[in-house]
Amino acid sequence: VLLFRFELYVNGIHWSKRMISHHSTALTTSHKIATTSENPQIINLAKDIIRVQEQEITLMKQLVK
Repeated sequence: VLLFRFELYVNGIHWSKRMISHHSTALTTSHKIATTSENPQIINLAKDIIRVQEQEITLMKQLVK
């Protein structure tokens, strides 16, 4: 764990796997706020985050195969 904390020996596959998890959390919270917020700017931002991060997750999953 300490080695990952300092990014020692982290290659592209390790990084991609961690980023998939990170982006998945952003998707979960963005889906929630997009359906519960009354602020149009927040809703639009959440939808943009969902669109972009879904594309990025798809790409990262292809890279770790």
